[in-house]
Amino acid sequence: LREAPARAGDTVKAGQVLARMDDRELQLEKVRWETELEMAQRKEREAMAQADRVNQRLSAAQANQAMKTGQKLFLNSCAQCHASDGGGSRGFPNLTDKDWLWGGTPEAIVASITNGRMGVMPPFGPVVGEQGAKDVAAYVMSLSGQPNDAARAAKGAEVFKTACVA
Repeated sequence: LREAPARAGDTVKAGQVLARMDDRELQLEKVRWETELEMAQRKEREAMAQADRVNQRLSAAQANQAMKTGQKLFLNSCAQCHASDGGGSRGFPNLTDKDWLWGGTPEAIVASITNGRMGVMPPFGPVVGEQGAKDVAAYVMSLSGQPNDAARAAKGAEVFKTACVA
């Protein structure tokens, strides 16, 4: 916005400046404002797109790390009974098929992890906590190819390996 000529002591308001501009000057000023706004919006969109790309890379890295941790937990604590691939062993259930002795729903798996089963599988609820049990349940579901939350399954794989002592 260009300044209106003023004399010492005069107070000039924006409306007075606009009133002194002709139609051509007003159009030019409007185009300048619209251009500035468009440039600012473009910069904001670019910044948001960059933030999204960073978040996607971070989420993928976190999920990858969580899956590695979950796998270690499983191997350290659960593989003794359920085998290193989750395929089970004599007297212990296969976690990779569709046949679930105590139910294959996320809730049933969480209940098995939290409370144990019939004196054969110890309860892990006090060890892994509520969120850990849900994460391990997602991991166990992933072993059999059931739909699951990948990020939660990745976390659960880590918990499974470190806490599921069989």
